[in-house]
Amino acid sequence: MTLDEHTMLLGKLHVNLLSLELVLRFFLCESKGENAKVPEPVEKVVLLTYLTNYDSLGELIKQYNDFVGNGSPEHQVDDSVVELRDALAHGRVLSNFAEGPLRLFKFGKPIKFNVPKTYDEIMTKKWFEYNTGFIHEQIDRIIACGKSRGFHVFNVP
Repeated sequence: MTLDEHTMLLGKLHVNLLSLELVLRFFLCESKGENAKVPEPVEKVVLLTYLTNYDSLGELIKQYNDFVGNGSPEHQVDDSVVELRDALAHGRVLSNFAEGPLRLFKFGKPIKFNVPKTYDEIMTKKWFEYNTGFIHEQIDRIIACGKSRGFHVFNVP
């Protein structure tokens, strides 16, 4: 895989993660009866809603899964996606070769004089395809749940 291909696949993965968070935010807005108004470019202060709050992806997934409940396992979002998102946001990328493959790893909080390695994956084309598909599956679960509940934001023609 060339570095240009790597860059393109990384961009797709990132956009899928952003989409997952946005779909969660729209779902939670509607579940709480909030207006998910997208701020205008000139607005400097906006109303606090699930669209605008500071909740992390992990917090949003927990709130969504709590709302959906255990009675709908087909709609539950797999919270392991947070580990991937955190590795991409806070991890390190390196390669022994100019042409790759690149390796993504992340470390946890220190314990005395040691640091646990919490993530370590080779970023191959197969890895990108799997993770992009995995994130897209989570998005599809949220959309299906929203449609099954008649949420208007998910029933746009």
